[in-house]
Amino acid sequence: WRWSSWWANTLRLGAELGSSFGFGLARGARVTGKLDLVGQLGGHRPTALAAVGALLHGVTSIDLSENSITPGELETLARSIRCSATLEGLNLAKNAIGNQGAVIMSAVLPESKLTMLNLFGTGIKEEGSRALVSAISTSPCLTHLNMQYNAVRGEAKKALEAANAARSSPVFLVL
Repeated sequence: WRWSSWWANTLRLGAELGSSFGFGLARGARVTGKLDLVGQLGGHRPTALAAVGALLHGVTSIDLSENSITPGELETLARSIRCSATLEGLNLAKNAIGNQGAVIMSAVLPESKLTMLNLFGTGIKEEGSRALVSAISTSPCLTHLNMQYNAVRGEAKKALEAANAARSSPVFLVL
């Protein structure tokens, strides 16, 4: 998963084809269902992230933990997360996305098919937690949310728990 910039145009053209390109890319890489990319993204970062974005249309679950993903890079991936008809599980653990990343994910969650989101140790504090309160309330598919090892305390923690309790089927929430 060390993509050189040489692949950038191929991925750009593939993106114009839509989700069928992502399915083909996943099939060509012999990826079925779950993709484990823990700490493996490298090479030319924009190209590697474009490849991941395309693959999000062809996998059901992806583990992107420990890849030094920034909030700006998460913003790039957010478009694919929002539009993927297959992606149900996303692991972003141990990426420093912080509050800005939580805000990005809270905007994406209600429109996505994600059932599981792992934000373990991502640097989320009060502001990011508040953004996720509304996402819990408006994300019908979400069943599991891990926010362990973040600075979620006090009022933010209570608000998350209250939003979860108000759902018709509460999320398995780890704080």
